[in-house]
Amino acid sequence: MSSTVTGALTAMLSERAEWDEAPALLFLYRDSGGYRYSDASLISDSDWDCRPPVTLHRFAVMTEMPDVGRMLSAVAPHNLAGAVFRCESWAVTQRKGDVMSPEWRGHLHEHPDRVQTRTAFAVMCDGSMWAASQQRGSDQVTAERLDGETTGLIPESLHRIVRALTSGVN
Repeated sequence: MSSTVTGALTAMLSERAEWDEAPALLFLYRDSGGYRYSDASLISDSDWDCRPPVTLHRFAVMTEMPDVGRMLSAVAPHNLAGAVFRCESWAVTQRKGDVMSPEWRGHLHEHPDRVQTRTAFAVMCDGSMWAASQQRGSDQVTAERLDGETTGLIPESLHRIVRALTSGVN
């Protein structure tokens, strides 16, 4: 258990012993003045398709169905703090101000400077968004609160899931 969100996300990534793992949809909980993450993914390993953010989005859309949303909010624990999406992907480090050539869009896995990265994105019940990442071959994990408007399939899906979970209980 960690006393901060960044600490919990850092622990989530640094405690992973293997790479090439299935993604996970997990939860953060408040306990004894700190945060802990759930042990099991809400989506089973076999249900993730080749584009995990798309699977996450499909699940998020399902949570907006009235019956599903009511059921989720009814079972959400009182100490729920947020939802987390953990995955592995490719990343290319660029200097600030550099723009990646459009030819790499959709082909990042072929970029000569690619690095496999493990990432955890969290959306909290208060609407804040956090992220942590770790490059393959490194023990270092960086974690931070994301300020400003963060858009995309992952943050939008996590916001939908958190809304469904907290719509009637928190």
